[in-house]
Amino acid sequence: MVTKDGYFAHFYHGPTEAALMRSIPMHILIVMDISESMSGPKIKLAKELVKVILKTLDGKFFINLILFDKEIEEWKPPGASVEQEAYLCTNETIEAALSFVEAIDTSQTDESDLLKAVLKAIEMDKRVWTSGMMPDNALTTIVLVTDGRPGANSTLSDKEIVHSIKQANKADQIPIFALGLGFDANMDLLKDITVRTPGGVAENIIEDLEATPQMRALRLHLKEVVLKNVNFNYIGKDLRRQTLTKNRFKFFHAGEPYASSLMLQGLT
Repeated sequence: MVTKDGYFAHFYHGPTEAALMRSIPMHILIVMDISESMSGPKIKLAKELVKVILKTLDGKFFINLILFDKEIEEWKPPGASVEQEAYLCTNETIEAALSFVEAIDTSQTDESDLLKAVLKAIEMDKRVWTSGMMPDNALTTIVLVTDGRPGANSTLSDKEIVHSIKQANKADQIPIFALGLGFDANMDLLKDITVRTPGGVAENIIEDLEATPQMRALRLHLKEVVLKNVNFNYIGKDLRRQTLTKNRFKFFHAGEPYASSLMLQGLT
C-alpha cells in the first residue's frame, strides 16, 4: 500500500504458489481481415501472427477462426458438426487450423465489413456459452487482425462502428485485442474499439519488424490471466466509497500490474 496526497495505490498479488496461479481456460475468436487492402506483406504478416497465436494455445483453449472482407467465412476443422461453433485445442485441431491459415490469400474486393465480423464473433460466443460446452471459469477474448480500412464503398463512419460494437458487447463485456497491420493501419478506430472493452489493447504491427515482440499485450493476456470477474470490497470508516475509481475487473493477470492494480482515492 502506497499513500500520497490523499490517494492510495493498492496492488493485489494473490497466492504465489504456481499450482494456485494457473491460467484459466479461454475461448479465443480470431477475426481476420482478408480484403484487398491486406494483400502483399500485410496478409503474409497476418498469417504469421495468427500462426504464432495458434502455437501458444493448449488444451485449456477453445478457438474459432473467422475470415472477412464484405462477407464472412467461418472455419470448421475436419469432422466438426454443423452445430458446433468452438473447438478444443487438441494437437489435431491446431494442425488443421495452421493448415487452413497457410492456405489463406486475400480476396479481390476492397470492401471490408469489420463491424459485421465482430458482431458475428459476439453472436457465436453467446451460442457457445448457451450450449454449455464452455467451462464456467473460461474467459472469452476476441482477437481482431486487420488494418482497419473499410474500403471506398463503406457507408459507416468510425464512430458508428465503435458505437455498434460497444452496444453489442454491452452485456458480455468481451475483451477485444486488435492487431493493426501496417504503417497505414487505422489505429484510431482500433484503439476506440478496444479501449471500450475490459482490458482490451490495440497494437500496431509493422511489416518490416519482427512480429512476435510487437504482440506483447496479447501474448501476456493469453498466458497469464488467472482470475476473472474480480471484485475488491473495502471496509472501514476511513474509506470514502464515493471516491473509488474502480473495484471490479473482468480479469486479473498473474505477472503484470496494469490489469490488476487499483488507483483509489479513499483517505480522509
